[in-house]
Amino acid sequence: MMKIIMNLPEKQRSIIIFSYWINMSDREIAEEINLARRTVSRHRNPLWMAILIIVSICTIFSNEYQSNTASIVFSSKNGQGKLTLAKVISGLLFSTIMFLIINGIQVAIMAMHGFDGWNLPLGFLPSYARTPYIMNIGTFYMIGLLVSYIGVVLFTLLVMLVSLISKNDMISFAINVVILLGPGFLAKIMPTYMLTKIFMELNIERLIGPIMMFGNISTYNIFGNPTLYLNVIVSIAILSIPIVLYLIYKLGKRQVV
Repeated sequence: MMKIIMNLPEKQRSIIIFSYWINMSDREIAEEINLARRTVSRHRNPLWMAILIIVSICTIFSNEYQSNTASIVFSSKNGQGKLTLAKVISGLLFSTIMFLIINGIQVAIMAMHGFDGWNLPLGFLPSYARTPYIMNIGTFYMIGLLVSYIGVVLFTLLVMLVSLISKNDMISFAINVVILLGPGFLAKIMPTYMLTKIFMELNIERLIGPIMMFGNISTYNIFGNPTLYLNVIVSIAILSIPIVLYLIYKLGKRQVV
């Protein structure tokens, strides 16, 4: 029976699964069949969270220069090393709290409707029919949250690094917006497919909102081995976090007025 269902056209297969396995109503099924567009709309939250991080943290170092308090801060006993560390911790703490609040609200809303069907394979969802990952929907959501948090941590550190280097609030804000949105814009004007693919996929916005990555079968040649797109961008992020942390700490200790 399952083989017959899996060989049906995508929409017919989805209707049967959602109706008989998950007990969805006709209205809910109609909405779920349109998942591709709704998923994009529903997961704009990561973009808003990234913008919130920029607005809240982009002046964490540069404000000292804008307010002419840098000389006083740097002349104090803990004016450089320990203060830099304290700011990094406070910035990461802020981003973590925002991440938990935003995603906690989403989980609470989902809990109100129940978690029926979360044990179904991810490939049963129309938008992920070609997913190369073998996992159920519940695991997919949890791993998606973990990947998103890695993106939030990396982006928070990048925002602080830019603030430290620029020493100007407006310049820091502008550069961070470019880091967030620039790759997606550049992807549209790249002359070759490979450059378009790199700018479209390997950017921080995709990492913060990774939900659609799980349906992406794109691969990159890493040391002669084909590696899935999601694995590549997560690995780059994990390797980048300690590098950016090191740069912030070193540059923070060398700050001069």
